[in-house]
Amino acid sequence: LKEQLSKLKGKAVLTKAVSLNPIDPVLLQVNVPLLVPKLRKNRTAHIDYIRHTQEEAATLREIVERVTLVSSASGSKSQDNTKKNRIRRTQKKAKENGLEDHLRTVKSSLNKASVVDSKATSSVIH
Repeated sequence: LKEQLSKLKGKAVLTKAVSLNPIDPVLLQVNVPLLVPKLRKNRTAHIDYIRHTQEEAATLREIVERVTLVSSASGSKSQDNTKKNRIRRTQKKAKENGLEDHLRTVKSSLNKASVVDSKATSSVIH
């Protein structure tokens, strides 16, 4: 089927996905043994267990940071819009006149379609 599609389209169809920076799955495994039920109330054992898990998490973070620094697939991101909840809106006339564009804050509470008004429901008498 893929061969027929490639013949119809006149393009080569890739059948395998290849990642640019392969990561060994063995590196991403967290080797933290479970805490024995008898030792769960032991404070020193619990602190050692937490310290060990934090060390494992730190090594995983370092691996991920190295991969993100090496890979250029993410590309350069614009530095002007650092706040994620803002949308840049420019109007055509503003561009022509050389006016500055202003950021508009998106409020998640206004985007909700089903909001129950508490004043309307609280005044009902049975």
